[in-house]
Amino acid sequence: MFKITHSEIILNLEILGLSPGANHDDIRSAFRKLALELHPDVSGSEDSEKFRSVNNAYAALKNLSENELEAVTLKIKDFRTNLKQISKIDSILDKYELKIKNLNQKATSQKYKISDKFLNSIIFRLRSTNPKIINIALKNSALAVDNINFKRALTKILLQNKIDNQTALLVSHLKFDDDSRRFLAANTINNAKNFPLSLILALISEDYDLLEKFLLQVKPEYVAPLIRRLPLNKIPSQNLVKNLLSSNLPEVLVPILSLLKQHFPLLAAQHKARLSELSNHEAPTVRAWARSL
Repeated sequence: MFKITHSEIILNLEILGLSPGANHDDIRSAFRKLALELHPDVSGSEDSEKFRSVNNAYAALKNLSENELEAVTLKIKDFRTNLKQISKIDSILDKYELKIKNLNQKATSQKYKISDKFLNSIIFRLRSTNPKIINIALKNSALAVDNINFKRALTKILLQNKIDNQTALLVSHLKFDDDSRRFLAANTINNAKNFPLSLILALISEDYDLLEKFLLQVKPEYVAPLIRRLPLNKIPSQNLVKNLLSSNLPEVLVPILSLLKQHFPLLAAQHKARLSELSNHEAPTVRAWARSL
């Protein structure tokens, strides 16, 4: 038998002019009243559509058990309770954001002398499990970026399974010095498969060694945009070429084969055995590039 959803129950109650919490007596009473008012013999044909809606609503509700009607009431109560809790949390977050902004402004006005109170406040919030609190802290972290405790707290965030786009964007906009950036990159590279491309590019910057290392760790679809960043006046390492050619994915093979063909044919010649295998690859683009080398 088809099971009516909570949303449908609420909708049908509204058609009868009722709210969640109505019982069978309320439903019957409301139906009889509306049926008398809207019956075509009384109101004419202009209310016939409303009359059908009332009949359909009553038909859907009359056979429900008391438990089913109560379940809708409980669901609405839970929703309202959750809404109040969300509103309360948002209010707390707003107050915290204002507080952290004031601390940040005070630190800025003191010619970039960071107080322990400000720094500890930032780091404490970075250790939160709530992404909203973390992101509020990141928005106001410009003066703390090169502090070792800040970098350690941020490293733990970047080692989580998945980095959301908002967090990645906020981290990408922080102005680290080169040592701090390398510290973060070196300590988080093993989680690079979970990084958005914007974060990877921010961590790499113009660092060739990091670029090669990240190329071996990122999602396959990020290989092409990273390969395009390789300087053409520097020969890629044998380790990088060997590892990329060992893949069987077209999104990895095509960009490295294209790079070798156009800029480093002598390097390609050192991988003849693998190129021979790839000349029979199932992907036409891979076959074409492999055979051209």
